[in-house]
Amino acid sequence: MDNAAIKHIGMSLLLFFVACVTNAEVAKKPSGEIVFQSLLSAGNIELSNEPLCNMSSISMNKQNLLLSDHLATILSSSFESENKTTLTTSCSKSKHDLTDSKVIDVWDCMLVINENNLEKAFITSSTVAFSLDKDNYAFIDNSLRCF
Repeated sequence: MDNAAIKHIGMSLLLFFVACVTNAEVAKKPSGEIVFQSLLSAGNIELSNEPLCNMSSISMNKQNLLLSDHLATILSSSFESENKTTLTTSCSKSKHDLTDSKVIDVWDCMLVINENNLEKAFITSSTVAFSLDKDNYAFIDNSLRCF
């Protein structure tokens, strides 16, 4: 093989590699608005169907507690008090096991709620974790975890 043929093959491989890298899909992290939209749109999920978030509420005398009920309870912890409630959210790349033994790439997101008194002493915290589809950010069923 002469040098021209080797250069041609080398350039072809380089262009092919660049094209593959350029066309590779880079998962874009969801924005805060998308994360909250996805979480709030899942508000009608019955927590009894979510094994890692089967919560109950003393204040809400309901047979089937919904995610929206749980969010209302944990978000109202400082209602009309001098305590301060802070919300933090985040998402990171992760994996999720589907029921048919498949594993998919997801965004694993969490909402963390902390309540402190005016002296900044810790009172309580709650976490709601959930997964979003990597591409369209749809809420993934059976990914809800509550702590």
